[in-house]
Amino acid sequence: MNASAVVSVVLASALGLLGCGPGAIADGDGGAGSVDGGGGGGRDAPPPPGVVRGTVWAPANAPGDVPDGYEIPVAGALVYLAGDAPAPIPDEVYCDRCELRPAVFVTTDPEGRFELVVGTPGTHRLVIEKAQFRREVMIDVPAAAGLDLAPDVTTLPSRHDPDAGLWIPRVAIAIGDSDHIEDILGKMGILDLDTAGRVLESSFADADRVHLWGNPIDPPFPAQHEGTITQLFTDLDAMKRYHVIFVPCNYESDVTALATPAVRQNIRDYVAAGGKLYVTDWSAEWVDAAFPEWIEFDASTDTTAAMAAAGAINPGDGDFGHFATGRVIDPTMNTWLDGQRAPLVVPAGGEELDFPSTYEDGVIDADAFVIEGSWSLIRRLPEVSLGLDEDGNPVTRAAKTWITGDYQGAPYPHTVTFEPSCGRVMYATYHTAQKTHAHLVPQERVLLHLIMEIGVCNDGPIVD
Repeated sequence: MNASAVVSVVLASALGLLGCGPGAIADGDGGAGSVDGGGGGGRDAPPPPGVVRGTVWAPANAPGDVPDGYEIPVAGALVYLAGDAPAPIPDEVYCDRCELRPAVFVTTDPEGRFELVVGTPGTHRLVIEKAQFRREVMIDVPAAAGLDLAPDVTTLPSRHDPDAGLWIPRVAIAIGDSDHIEDILGKMGILDLDTAGRVLESSFADADRVHLWGNPIDPPFPAQHEGTITQLFTDLDAMKRYHVIFVPCNYESDVTALATPAVRQNIRDYVAAGGKLYVTDWSAEWVDAAFPEWIEFDASTDTTAAMAAAGAINPGDGDFGHFATGRVIDPTMNTWLDGQRAPLVVPAGGEELDFPSTYEDGVIDADAFVIEGSWSLIRRLPEVSLGLDEDGNPVTRAAKTWITGDYQGAPYPHTVTFEPSCGRVMYATYHTAQKTHAHLVPQERVLLHLIMEIGVCNDGPIVD
């Protein structure tokens, strides 16, 4: 750990006087800043006295949970000490501003690693969190040596049990027939899986953090549905129960509700309240109708602002191939994904029928990996005017591109996020979980990363 990553006890004590939430006030003997990774063999040697070290792992994807090499670290997780239990994470949508973070913390590097300087030995409350995933645990720091934390201490939880210091988000899935995002929640241990990697219907009855809302045509698990996607999006109070709402790709979705101004306003109000909306592929209308200015799709599928204002929602579904070569352009995600071991998508030919593929063990190249299930095309990400900041200055933003993919020899955005207000919207042009299989392919790992990334605090300017 280099000197810039270490804060003295004096400075830490001063920072500990600052207010924070929904996290906690640090107890005055933590470090601050991002870990430099330790480099080379330094991570193999025992940590020096006063240093607590570990790696934060994704839920159910730590060493021992998955085959060797298939583990998934968590980049950018907050790690800090708290004298008292942190304030509870609100159990509904909320606006999480970055100025409300703990005053003293470290963040994990792209490989999930951290080092935390502890000024006094003894028992401390360690808090690890990313978005609405949190683990609190008491640790004993020896006086004469450092402390290497085991994975069972540093893995983010798969279950919600605040009394035990475990927190996960509450999510809704407008479940359909084409993109089985629910399987990824199973691979995070939040739901149960069969041996092939498909979610078991019985697990929904026991998982009060995951609710299904039917999105025709022919959605699975109908007995488990809370209602329909139309019922969800016409009830803002119901929407606000969830930290994240997923609208995965579905064949011939019913989007008639989007012609109603009140439904489009509900979506905007949900995001303004801090909600996270995650949409994929042919369900693009649920983003485009409410936020038409942020993403310019191909003209055959795009809903413009003028069209949305007139209630004319373009229900067109794209046909821009199926397989694409993806490249991660966000530097942190690129470093995080590159070199992970995973099943890789291998196109099997016969695309005129069902676009078959196989999955073969391999190492991910973050600059060139196969994406399957990609049908839509983003042409452009315009600058959008948000209004004026507190000083009266105009504020503009554009959507952020995380993944690009090829189409007719040119790269186009394939995974984007934007922040029209306190919350976030994420859109991917492809199915995240194309079909049943074991473990997490590259595009599913991207989703796991972004489930947490879209849930982090908002540090943008406050606009009128």
